[in-house]
Amino acid sequence: MSSWVSGDAFGDWGWRIPFLASVVIVLVGLYIRRGLAESRDFVTTKAKDDVTKVPVAEVLRTDWRSVLIGAGLAAANNALYYVIATYTLAYVTDSLKVPESQTLNHLTIVSVCYLISIPVFGWLSDRVGLRRQVTLAALAAAAFTFPYFAMIETGDSWIILLGMILGLAVIQSAAYAPQPAIYCELFPTKIRYTGASLAYALPTTLVGGTTPFIATWLYSETDSNTAMAWYIVGLCLVAAGCAWLAHRRHVRVTQAAAEPAGGVHV
Repeated sequence: MSSWVSGDAFGDWGWRIPFLASVVIVLVGLYIRRGLAESRDFVTTKAKDDVTKVPVAEVLRTDWRSVLIGAGLAAANNALYYVIATYTLAYVTDSLKVPESQTLNHLTIVSVCYLISIPVFGWLSDRVGLRRQVTLAALAAAAFTFPYFAMIETGDSWIILLGMILGLAVIQSAAYAPQPAIYCELFPTKIRYTGASLAYALPTTLVGGTTPFIATWLYSETDSNTAMAWYIVGLCLVAAGCAWLAHRRHVRVTQAAAEPAGGVHV
């Protein structure tokens, strides 16, 4: 939008257009949701009158570990996304003097690739396994972080675009696509929606929302992107560990759901 509307016009009304356009997405989402049936697990839970009255309290009381595992799983995804989609644009424009129009065009191209790659990697995760794909993607992200910053440091428009595509539309999307399915496996049916929401919202707010500011501050203090690269590498290693913990947690949730009342095996 800033490429089409500039100057005072963008500040006066141009910035509102994307927000108004999002109403269409909301209506489409509402239409799709109204046509979806509840899952078989939830229908069974509701029929047993086992729906939790205050799910947030129960999640924090009984499944806070799963929330932390889910948050740790998503922290690296959020950091990588906002470094590429937000910090990179500001950095190459302000520090490397790459024209803003080029960086915005790059982001548009990367976003289209991202839109395509998410369902592809979602399909792939059903074949190779959720935990395996997320673990490999997290390790790939850790290995790619330093090369990514080296690519954008060149200031070459095409190399920057290639780095953004590899980082976001390949590596990050490979880790992000299976995430909703893993969240569903972490929590029992009666608190699944609330637990998954907390596990998703916490890293999005605490890590994703702060990443551009942390990256900018670290660069201002060190005059280098090295510190930020180590920050992302650390989060990626945490995500790989959380993928392993999530699998163990899923086994426990499945076993608990299979036990009859009173925890007695028949």
